[in-house]
Amino acid sequence: MTTGLDEGPVLVEGTVPVRPEASVPELERDKTRQAAARMADVLEALVRGAPGRVQAGPPSYFGRREMQAVRAIPDPASLTWDELRRRLRAFDLLTLTLAGQPVHVTRLRRLDGRPTRRCALAFTTRDGVAAEPDRFMHLPFPLYRCYHALTPRAAEPRW
Repeated sequence: MTTGLDEGPVLVEGTVPVRPEASVPELERDKTRQAAARMADVLEALVRGAPGRVQAGPPSYFGRREMQAVRAIPDPASLTWDELRRRLRAFDLLTLTLAGQPVHVTRLRRLDGRPTRRCALAFTTRDGVAAEPDRFMHLPFPLYRCYHALTPRAAEPRW
């Protein structure tokens, strides 16, 4: 253990396969299982006084601010349907700017000629797919509006 962030040696490391259909919570469970399974190796290395492997590259930290920036999509129409779907699968939540306001989307619906449920929030992707948000912070639209209205730092959405 060191006082600085990402400065100490690596005692044990591993990988987790990412299945194409895996969701963020599933990957987090897989990583937790892998870490728990390797805990005996970590303790054994500590008892042995193993020096570990020196980390390469500069120290880094991916925190809340960085995660919010990566999840923010100011113009969802500038991305393809597949790009949006991949980002949503990777990050579990995207903050799309729709109808001039940030919307916390956790599921998108491809319209394919079906009528839109929320006309103000529908958009067309760069590759011509008509889409709209279908879940907001894992909530259906009416519950999300209530949540949004009750959140002190958020103004009532105009849609």
